[in-house]
Amino acid sequence: VHLDRARVHEAHDARPHRGLRHARGRNHVGMVIGGNRIRCVFGEHVRATCEMNDGHGAAQRGIEHVVLERGRVAETWRSQRWDSFALNTPNWMNRLPGDDDAIQPSDAFQTRDEVIARFDGYARDHGVPVRVSTEVTAVDPGRTPGTFLVTTSGAGGADVVETRHIIVASGGQGRPRRPAVADGLPTSIHQLHTAGYRSPAALPDGAVLVVGAGSSGAQI
Repeated sequence: VHLDRARVHEAHDARPHRGLRHARGRNHVGMVIGGNRIRCVFGEHVRATCEMNDGHGAAQRGIEHVVLERGRVAETWRSQRWDSFALNTPNWMNRLPGDDDAIQPSDAFQTRDEVIARFDGYARDHGVPVRVSTEVTAVDPGRTPGTFLVTTSGAGGADVVETRHIIVASGGQGRPRRPAVADGLPTSIHQLHTAGYRSPAALPDGAVLVVGAGSSGAQI
């Protein structure tokens, strides 16, 4: 992977931006959109690749990247997983780049809370530059050929940064999808998507029908 330097420019637009902040004085190779497992892995891979290409360390060359996460690290695991959730792959299959040792016991399955703690620790221990509470609202062609303008929103207002490379790792299942047939069911039937399910104790009294026999449906 050839990583080139891309200076952050102040982005101008004909339309006024309320609360717009511009990033200044930093160099970005690129951005990774999303902060869960694969996003943090990409961030670590970019950092490691930079260091391999530069014996003095990536930071000394001004090569920089950032991982943008609209919530917290591992947000979907925190807010869209039930209490008893467990991975459906054993620990020996879940080793991440840069891990010194496999998770023990190797044939066990990590729980939701263990997954969250691991991602938190991975981002911290490997110095993955995650910018939390930062939602990407638009990606447009940059003024300089071969660059992109990335518009974000967060607690500090809007921000526009120009970057040369973007890795979109937001996934294809980040938003709950309810089949249209569900709208035709009687209102007396309590409906709950897996993203909002937490435990049996939170369900009303009565029988339960689980629709779907994938990993989520089978566990629930």
